[in-house]
Amino acid sequence: MKAWMCITTLLLLTLIPTTSLAQTEPQPEVDITCTVSGDMSNDPYDDSSGRAQVACELQNDDVYEVEVETDVEWVYTHDHDTSSTIRVGANSEEQVYFLVTPSETAQAGMETLTFKATVVQYGNVRECTNCETTTDTVDIFLRQWTYVDLEIQSQSPEGTFDIPMYEDSFQPCEQDGDYSLQTKIAVDGNHDFESAIGFERQFYSYSGIDYSDFAVEVPQKITLDIEPGQSTSVDASFSLTVRENQTEDVYVIFAVFAGELEHVNGYLAEGDDYLDDYYTAIDFVFGGCVVVGLDTENGQRQSSDPIIIDASSDDSYIYLIAGIAGATTVCLLVVLIVVLVRKSD
Repeated sequence: MKAWMCITTLLLLTLIPTTSLAQTEPQPEVDITCTVSGDMSNDPYDDSSGRAQVACELQNDDVYEVEVETDVEWVYTHDHDTSSTIRVGANSEEQVYFLVTPSETAQAGMETLTFKATVVQYGNVRECTNCETTTDTVDIFLRQWTYVDLEIQSQSPEGTFDIPMYEDSFQPCEQDGDYSLQTKIAVDGNHDFESAIGFERQFYSYSGIDYSDFAVEVPQKITLDIEPGQSTSVDASFSLTVRENQTEDVYVIFAVFAGELEHVNGYLAEGDDYLDDYYTAIDFVFGGCVVVGLDTENGQRQSSDPIIIDASSDDSYIYLIAGIAGATTVCLLVVLIVVLVRKSD
């Protein structure tokens, strides 16, 4: 009887499915928390690396060490080594750091990176073939950049535009005349934007006088039908009428500037104050002429050396060229020159 009971027990044990034993095996996993430091940039005029750093923490809450395979889903390039495994001790964590880089043609905006981790071994000996893959995602921002280049291709009269802002650089104005120019404007960037060219005029003299008798017809702003990576040409003309018998020199300054439509509108509305408040990518070209006064013709004008005052804002640098007016000297021309062009918002 006892023999039959032993045989029956053995037969029952052989009928137990092996899968029921396998279900009791642990399937460890690690928790992932990723963060990103900084933004990316693919601005060719930016001296920084343009890369952002990603840090991922692998947290192992199990009582045995695990070996983890990792992977990264990312549209651009990264320097994380996915060919090597990472060991995470029992009830501990490991930090993973790597850099991400955008492509040269990437468009500005947000891109999502996904970091994956899968336990392939635990307890130093046991392989895990069915362990779940855990993930975490981070959004990484690619900054906008804008480039605008304004170039004078031709002008009439010669020597009117793109001249040094010094007294001796200004030619005498004609009594009634047109000052025309042809410009080439090239734009580039990693986002879509409208661009425009604007025009402005200013007056300056050694003493404050009434400029109402100086009539200057300024060209209207022109919105450009071009996209980043393209260029176009624009013709424009300033028209000047001056009063007769002017006793003092009066400098008539022509400003030509190109940039994103938003920034051109802002500068036309607010002038130099707009450059102080906003990041802008506006390229300026200055020109003009001098209405020679009767006192100058009689040899009464004196000159002095210029003083350069730096009044910079964000990424645009404005230089004010001036002189000192006093008992023995006469101040030179005050004018704005923007010498470094950058891009906006």
